[in-house]
Amino acid sequence: MRKNWTNLILTVTAYLYKRKKALVTSHSIASMFNLLIIIIIELLLAIISLPLYLTSKETISGDQRAYKIRRIVSLSSLIIILTVWSFKLIFIVGLPMFFDTKQGFFVSQVDEVEEVAKTEESLADFYRLEKSEVLTPPEITNFFITTNGSLQARGTSEPASKIALLIYRPDFKNEMGVLYLGEANNTGEWQLGINDKWKKAPGQYSAKAMIYDESIGSSNFSPTVAFDIKQSLQSIIISKIDTFLNYFVIIFLVLGILSIILLI
Repeated sequence: MRKNWTNLILTVTAYLYKRKKALVTSHSIASMFNLLIIIIIELLLAIISLPLYLTSKETISGDQRAYKIRRIVSLSSLIIILTVWSFKLIFIVGLPMFFDTKQGFFVSQVDEVEEVAKTEESLADFYRLEKSEVLTPPEITNFFITTNGSLQARGTSEPASKIALLIYRPDFKNEMGVLYLGEANNTGEWQLGINDKWKKAPGQYSAKAMIYDESIGSSNFSPTVAFDIKQSLQSIIISKIDTFLNYFVIIFLVLGILSIILLI
């Protein structure tokens, strides 16, 4: 098994040197293509050589300098990457212990506002909802994010009535928003779940609700409420650190591969 594995490494190494010779004589697009192939092969060679690097210092080819450089760079890269990922894991798991909540997003406020960007008439026409004076508009009491990160809307209405909840971004003037449908219980309380894309886009939102009935029509819209979805400090820090460490690993790998290409 070890002999076969060693032969595989030697075959890949021989092909790599062939590509490096082609890189010297090639030009423009062909040169860039050869460089890309060399980088991919260097990564492959580092991976398949790792078991031998970890178990033996024995040189498996005639070029001891090349073998030693590859071994040092590969093992150093492995140690640094494992260290970075271990730190990231400890950081992501340990940081929430210093905060009161583990939620990444939260709703900061729910206030009634004057409708400016869109009128009830245009929205009703767009969704083809006929108004009925018989139905009383529902009330939106609050928005909140559950412990599993789901955005929820809650309110009161006529018992067993069907609710249409419209949510939109006031700064997106060319969009009509998204309509969510639900139903109030026998006591008139209703709660609707909003899909995840809202909690992943922090900012100010507006919402209004109406009752609709296929036979009678729909009520007027409730007063418009505005609420802010904000990202918690904990989530921002983790996101920034995670992005930074990922870029660090990528840049380190690129520099390691380039150093091998230039030195060997």
